[in-house]
Amino acid sequence: MPTARLRIQVPEGVWVSDVSRSHPDVRFRVITVQVADGDGVGVVELRGDPDEVEEAVEDARDHPTTTGVDVVEDTDDTTLLQFHTQAPLLMTAASESGAPFETPFEIQDGEGVWDVTSARSSLSDLSRRLDDLGVEYEIQHVRMVDEDSLLTDRQRELLDLAISEGYYDTPRESSLSEVAEEADLAKSTASETLHRAEGKIVKDYVRR
Repeated sequence: MPTARLRIQVPEGVWVSDVSRSHPDVRFRVITVQVADGDGVGVVELRGDPDEVEEAVEDARDHPTTTGVDVVEDTDDTTLLQFHTQAPLLMTAASESGAPFETPFEIQDGEGVWDVTSARSSLSDLSRRLDDLGVEYEIQHVRMVDEDSLLTDRQRELLDLAISEGYYDTPRESSLSEVAEEADLAKSTASETLHRAEGKIVKDYVRR
């Protein structure tokens, strides 16, 4: 089954596009998103200067397409928001094409990089829908992956980095914080990504 990586310019009018363009130094990491009856609901992590993040939260609340923005967690380096929107433009296109974007994915300054794994026909349908919407995008690569492939590209990349940094050595040569810093990720993001990868590997090992 093919997997594609797309670099997309999120259209103006979509709240995360407008807010991220107004605050280009803030990184938006979409953790979950669902579309139902034309509305979108999801959780997004904001990371950056605390004052800038606070302003971005207020702009998200004031955006005409959001119907609810609630802070569910706020720490020194990250803020988690649950959002409701009436214009989940890209998510609707992905859902209707049968080629949903894999989460989590990041958006910064109106640009997102998304991985999609689906049948070739669904990927083609997604491309047509994006073209019809006038969305600017670039297909960075399309690769064939094993049906039983355990890890996403991002999980594999972070796992390889953790190994090279000595995170799994005994005694450890690198801490989780150091791995996260090297990968330019929040510690919570690195922890979650590695935990998901480790879980897949352990479950596959036990199953085999």
